[in-house]
Amino acid sequence: MSVMAENLKKIVVFCSLTIIIYVSTYLGFYKIFSLEFDAVDRVSYIVDGDTFDVASGYRIRLADVDCPETYEDGYDQAKDFLRGLIYGKQVFMDTDDVYYYDYFGAGDRVVCVIYVESNSTHFINVNKALVEYGHAVYKDFYNEFSPYTWTLFVSRIDRGQLQTIRVVSGAAAIIGSVVIYKVASRIWVDAREI
Repeated sequence: MSVMAENLKKIVVFCSLTIIIYVSTYLGFYKIFSLEFDAVDRVSYIVDGDTFDVASGYRIRLADVDCPETYEDGYDQAKDFLRGLIYGKQVFMDTDDVYYYDYFGAGDRVVCVIYVESNSTHFINVNKALVEYGHAVYKDFYNEFSPYTWTLFVSRIDRGQLQTIRVVSGAAAIIGSVVIYKVASRIWVDAREI
């Protein structure tokens, strides 16, 4: 193989490694620092402690939490807590990708984890807040969510953080590619000498 072809092969391998490491690092950081929002809407009506309506006409069922029913102690407190947290506010919805609708009762409720702005840097996980403040219990139904991994406050990603993620991912990709390439080259040279 000519020297030119050998060098071209090395460049292709190095570039491929860099792209693979960049994409995997970027996606990893992005997943850690971002939330999945499928819809944004305004809350128009509170049904009970774990169900409400939004302005677009959908009825929302909070995923993996259960609040007291009308005939149980704590019903009014749970409903009032939810009202105080989200009524009239813009909510950010992560809908269940497994079932989408809750098929209990009328089967018309969209199953979601709901977030509401806490401040300029964080969201409040509404589902977690109901449990945290004693108005609901976890009911880990079969869906995409895992309530035991939720945190009450979740950082929101902004453009500056996204740019930082890109830069860090790029640096990690270049450094990782250089290290892998150097180690692989050394192994290749050692193997050829044997």
